[in-house]
Amino acid sequence: MNQFERISDPEEVEQKKFDNLSAQIRVAMPGIVNSVDLQAQTVTVQLALQGKISDEKGEIWTNMPLLQDVPIVWPRAGGFALTLPVKAGDECLVIFGDRCIDSWWQSGGVQKPMDERTHDLSDAFAVFGITSQPRKLANVQSDAIEIRTDSRSDYISLKNGALNINIAGAITVNCNSATITSPSNTINGPLTVTGLITGQGGMTISGGSGASVTGSLTTTGDVKAGDISLQGHTHTCPDGQTGAAQ
Repeated sequence: MNQFERISDPEEVEQKKFDNLSAQIRVAMPGIVNSVDLQAQTVTVQLALQGKISDEKGEIWTNMPLLQDVPIVWPRAGGFALTLPVKAGDECLVIFGDRCIDSWWQSGGVQKPMDERTHDLSDAFAVFGITSQPRKLANVQSDAIEIRTDSRSDYISLKNGALNINIAGAITVNCNSATITSPSNTINGPLTVTGLITGQGGMTISGGSGASVTGSLTTTGDVKAGDISLQGHTHTCPDGQTGAAQ
């Protein structure tokens, strides 16, 4: 006599059948990364929720088997992508395909499923971003979108009317050309330029230790020290006064 025959109420029988069927349908679970293959863009994942199995001693809870070769879901579209340096120990959301994904995974495009399985552990995807309470982010900004470290020691923050970049180390920009349009620019700290400087709007140096030029200085206009013009300055010599510079 099976368990359904031991249940006298037909509704209980149907409910037990439904419960057994529901237990076999996997939709989404939290997971923890066990290992990473960034070349294949897959992870091995330990599901963070245990499964229940039955043996001669009854029902027990146990860890689910490791999920192998789980594709990583990157935010990606239109020829652009946002990648993350996924590491072992990271938390993720594991979602399961309705059907076998193997043929699509291997070839892309629209494919016929290789297998008739449904909601199987073999057809998982890893989506990163979810977090348990012990690992939640600190100091999340309510008025900005940010790219940041978990600790927020480094961040790029965009809010209405402001872009803030805070980096503890160096910032490197490589490009063919750069244009900055701003009515006011301030640099706090020394400035080193290894290429040519072309000034079209004039230059004012105020305060500090002045300006020092190593090498030749060529100008098409006048050079003044205080009120003394280099072009209009004259000297009185024993033989008479020299003329202004030509």
